[in-house]
Amino acid sequence: MTVKLSSLVGPAGTVYAIDVDQSKLDKLKGHLETRKLTNVIAVKGNFDDPHLPAGVLDAVLILDAYHEMKDHDKILQHVWVSLKPGGRLVICEPIAEERRTLLRQNRSASMNSVFLSSYRI
Repeated sequence: MTVKLSSLVGPAGTVYAIDVDQSKLDKLKGHLETRKLTNVIAVKGNFDDPHLPAGVLDAVLILDAYHEMKDHDKILQHVWVSLKPGGRLVICEPIAEERRTLLRQNRSASMNSVFLSSYRI
């Protein structure tokens, strides 16, 4: 996703790729070097602090990681501080196995919105 976002924001934009696992960041850096992408900043975050810059981000995407975070309030506070006024937070989480078996017509609109929600701050 980081490479796709890098292309989307273009050379004038910046993508911050946050992970708590240094080996994943090292692997990403290798991909970035191979592709000669210079608009991505890899940052080693903590479990309760993503180490994002304050007030400069248009959007934050948390992809398949929110369920692993222990202190959601603390993380979301850091995210809020990092966003520009009017910035967006998007949280994408996998659908639980038991919900996958439900027929599509039996799913409520609100249930579907839980899995991909965008919040205006």
